[in-house]
Amino acid sequence: MKKQLVDDFINKDFSLRELSNKYKISYSAARSICLKYEIYGEASLYKTSGNFTKNRNEKRINSLDPKDKEIALLKKKIKDLEMETDLLKKLNELLD
Repeated sequence: MKKQLVDDFINKDFSLRELSNKYKISYSAARSICLKYEIYGEASLYKTSGNFTKNRNEKRINSLDPKDKEIALLKKKIKDLEMETDLLKKLNELLD
């Protein structure tokens, strides 16, 4: 739907008011979609809410407190380093 909306706005010269009526969305939603497309390109047309993250391996952190975010990121880093250490130990055993 967003792609069609942006296509109508750019190629068919629909006004934002006409687009909002055609797609049954608010004027501000139509304007927001078109502005984001102009700034971010086609990537702005895809859903970025819910369980989506830019990096699928990254856990979402819901807390607004920066300390909680930092703690979560450090825990993830520790886990990654432990996995790397285990992998290197196994590789070392295979080479010996």
